Amino acid sequence: MIKAIIFDIGGVLVKKIHGKLLEELISKYNLDKNELENFEPELFGELMIGKISEKEYFSKIIKKFNLPISESELHERAKELTQSIPETWEIVKKLKGKYVLAILSDMNKEWAKIREEKFRLSENFDYIVYSYEIGVQKPNTKIYKYLLNLMKIPANECTFIDDKQKNVDIAKELGMKVIVFENAEKLRAELADLGVKVQ
Repeated sequence: MIKAIIFDIGGVLVKKIHGKLLEELISKYNLDKNELENFEPELFGELMIGKISEKEYFSKIIKKFNLPISESELHERAKELTQSIPETWEIVKKLKGKYVLAILSDMNKEWAKIREEKFRLSENFDYIVYSYEIGVQKPNTKIYKYLLNLMKIPANECTFIDDKQKNVDIAKELGMKVIVFENAEKLRAELADLGVKVQ
């Protein structure tokens, strides 16, 4: 019997902004895509596990490519791009109060704050665990086990929803029921298959 439902944020509850931001920089400033793609991922990884701040992350990109834009302007653009996936939120609202609801997300401190301000995550979810707090990203088992320990609910009584197959695979190995998110309609059907009725 499912007692807890765990959601990823990016690509599930909220539209992804990371790739969009980089695409805009490439297009607006005519950057070499390969050069950016070689330079940025390690930096982004450090951002996600709390090793550097958003300001440091943007600053290093600005300096590397000599961009005529400020860290605060990029922060504001990140904020503008942060938009909900409303169809998933409809599901969350119908599950609230019937199941323990949790978030397990690769997220830096500053973007987590934006999402809390915009979507009141703490009012809708019982538990929220971010990678920047734990110091590792999915699919590292440490972050999944941290949340399971926090909830004190066995893995086989949890459903984990994420848009990345590799993240779902680890959750499955730990004993959770899993769903690879594609869209809200399919999510409803897959939850129903697990005995979770969205009504």
